[in-house]
Parts: sequence; C-alpha cells; structure tokens
Amino acid sequence: MILTIRPLQNSACAFKNYLTQELTTKIKLKEEDQLCFEFRLWLTQKTLQNAFPFVWFHVANEIIPNKNFIFGKKLKKIGKMAGVADYIFLGEKGSFAIEFKSKKGILSPSQKIFKSWCEKNHIPFFCAYTLKDAQEFVLKMVEKFKI
Repeated sequence: MILTIRPLQNSACAFKNYLTQELTTKIKLKEEDQLCFEFRLWLTQKTLQNAFPFVWFHVANEIIPNKNFIFGKKLKKIGKMAGVADYIFLGEKGSFAIEFKSKKGILSPSQKIFKSWCEKNHIPFFCAYTLKDAQEFVLKMVEKFKI
C-alpha cells in the first residue's frame, strides 16, 4: 500500500509530522494489528486531505503481562479500562468507536460491556472484521455527523 500525504491548507508541518510518526517502522504485525495499521494509514490520509471532521486515536490498552505489575495497577487506578474499543473518534456533532477483530475474532466479555456502555449513551460502536467495513462505517459516520 502506498500512502500519498497531502498537507492541510494553512497548517504547520508539525501537524503532518505528528500524524505520520512511526509510519516507516518495520515490524511484523498480527492480522488484527495489520488491519489497524492499514486503517491508521487511511485515517491519516483523510485527515491530511482535510476531509475528516474528527479527532481520532488508537487506544493503547495492552500492556505486557508480568513486565511491570505496579505500572499496570497504576494505570487501572487512574482509569485504564479493559474492553475499550481500538479507535475512538471525537467530533463536534458526535463521537463513535471502532473495535477491530480478526476474521474469527469475537468480543471479549469486557468489550461487550464497553459496547453496551456506548449504546446506552447513544454512541455508535462498530466491530470491524475488514478494512473496507471500517472505512464504510467511518464514511457513514462522517455523513451522519456532517457539520
């Protein structure tokens, strides 16, 4: 996949650098992580084309077990929650969440709780199994929350 990056009008180079950090790092990714990476490339391109009215980020909710037990406890104490979606999108007119799963993946019990919490608060939650599914859902949300 080739990523073409176009700068935002009247924006600092710092923003482009901020969005594109770590894009060239060479590491092997598992299926779900590869989907997230490809999605991140697509989101970055949309954002830099000034075609995306949301602030978005990936929730780094994984920590290496038994590597830093105290740090993990600290994170939970200050608000880290199991089950939070992979991507959170914040916009002026609404927010939504996307969880990526491999082809045979299912939501964990804590992810089901987070999904229910979103739904209870009328925040769209989507579980994506393919890049295309995630892209279509995002474009649907852009249209729904059009400014």
